[in-house]
Amino acid sequence: MFIIERSESSKHENYVFLKAFFSNIARQLDVATDKIRIGVITYNTDAYTTFTLDQYMTPTEISYQIMKLPEGTDKRYMIDNALAYAKTTFFTAANGDRASAANYYVFVIDGVRSGASIQGEFITKAWPNTIFAIGKILVYTKTIASLATL
Repeated sequence: MFIIERSESSKHENYVFLKAFFSNIARQLDVATDKIRIGVITYNTDAYTTFTLDQYMTPTEISYQIMKLPEGTDKRYMIDNALAYAKTTFFTAANGDRASAANYYVFVIDGVRSGASIQGEFITKAWPNTIFAIGKILVYTKTIASLATL
């Protein structure tokens, strides 16, 4: 599952780069009903299901939907709300989650924001190896090699 910020900074070129980054990851994964499923949560002050794990079943569809994400307008960036939403609300059977499949969280934070990089380090220490926080090309994850084995 990808967690993508949609705030006022999503009007900038970094947002286009961010969407392209996630879009490229999606195109490289073996997405199928019985293999990898990708869903997207967007967030600002709150978190929102943009599309569920079973809504799109090809890398091309997912890539296209990510690139279509609109700009945001909110000034707050609450990654902690997005992660809590993912853990408690998003990963459910109703959203296409499978009990037998591992749940992976991939998100990017901007280290310039107050506390964002510290928050990212704290999150990766407190959560299992299934979360990947990427901040300005700086990877805070325990085992990035695991991402390649999705």
